[in-house]
This record gives sequence, C-alpha cells and structure tokens, in this order.
Amino acid sequence: AELERMHQMFRQLGHDLQHSQSSLSAGLKELEEEENRFRALTQSATDAIISADEEGIVTSWNRGAERLFGYQEQEIVGKSVSLLVPAKYLSAHLNGYAAAVAAGFTRRRDEIFELHGLHKNGKILPFEAALSSWSIGGRRHFCAIMRDISKRKKNAEKSHRDFMSRVAINNILEVALKPMSLNEKLTKSLQILLAVPWLALQYKGAIFLMNSKTGKLDMIVEHGLAEQIKASCQEVFLG
Repeated sequence: AELERMHQMFRQLGHDLQHSQSSLSAGLKELEEEENRFRALTQSATDAIISADEEGIVTSWNRGAERLFGYQEQEIVGKSVSLLVPAKYLSAHLNGYAAAVAAGFTRRRDEIFELHGLHKNGKILPFEAALSSWSIGGRRHFCAIMRDISKRKKNAEKSHRDFMSRVAINNILEVALKPMSLNEKLTKSLQILLAVPWLALQYKGAIFLMNSKTGKLDMIVEHGLAEQIKASCQEVFLG
C-alpha cells in the first residue's frame, strides 16, 4: 500500500511537470519549482527512486537508490540504466524500454511487480517496483520506485524449507509405523529425504546403522552411488 501511494504521488508529480512545461502561462519559475519539489520528495523517500530519459540515461537518483544499488548519485547520473540490469535480463529490458518509448507509456504502469537488479558489487538482488512516465518537450521520461525484498524472499524461502522439512519428518514417521521390514523402511525413508530439494542436489545418498559387534557403521540402503563408492563405504570406521 505504501509503495502504491508513493507511485501515485510521483506519477502526479510527473504530470505536474508536464503540465507546467506545456502551459503557456506557467513559465520557467513554476517548472523549476516543480522540479525542486520532485527532487526534495525523492531524496527524502526511503525507497529507491530513479528517473531516466527515453534513451535510458539516468537523470535522477535518490539516496534510497544509493542504498539499493551501491552507486553514488555522481557515479550513475548520466550513465545508462542498463548498468543496473543483470546480463540475463538485459535483452528483455532493452526491448521493453524501446516499446515503452514507442508507445509513450510503460506496459505495466499502475502495477507493482518483481524484478531483479544488479548491485555495484555484482550481486543480483530482487526488488519490487512501480513505474510511471511523462512527457516534457516531446520527450518521454520514466520513473521507477523500487523496494528491496531480499529479506522477504529469504524469510519466505526459510518458511518453505521448514514446511518441507516437517512434511519429510511426518512422512518418515508414517513409514516407521507401517508393517514392513527394516530394510524397506530405511529404503523408503531415504527416498523421502532425497525428495527434499536442498538435500538431494544429485539425488544420491545412503543410510548407515551402527554395528554393535564390529563398532562400525554399516551401509544398509543407498541410492545413486557409484559402484566404487558403495564398495569402499560398505563399512565405515568411527573417529
């Protein structure tokens, strides 16, 4: 809701700038006042706010953008906004920007959506954005209001992992209560564990049990292991 409110505010400011420029009675002073008001609002905002012209050259850059992307204002103003786009998204960005310039508006205006940006240090970061555009002197200008959602993504991923872990544990407990041999229970338990994405990077694994007579760990069940590994790991010494 807050991002939407900021988006509407800056969209209105863009229209005000356009109106001030086109109105015969407005004069340069009114236009300058609108630009100063625009800059004051952008610099005081906590969200990243970036403006660019129709060539994709950054024309304004607030402190929130500095925090999000790592560039100081003097480093990025006058440079291409493409510097902020990861290589794998660059083609789509250039095509979308050209289409927005040709159409006179962004395809996803009035929407809040997720994108990925490129930090100065090379790290790819997720953020949500709202776009707006306006015209001054027959030239299009675009504004993006962006908010870092890295923590939200990380928390969502952790919640998903916790949920999937609980599901795996419950499934293993169900297997343990079924009337089948120990070997069958361990085989099914291993299959359940290997179905958990972050545990099954190569879908390979084994379950060992302590042999009370030899003091070694015996491989009871395995999945996907090479013959050489299976042969060398049938018994494993502790310590």
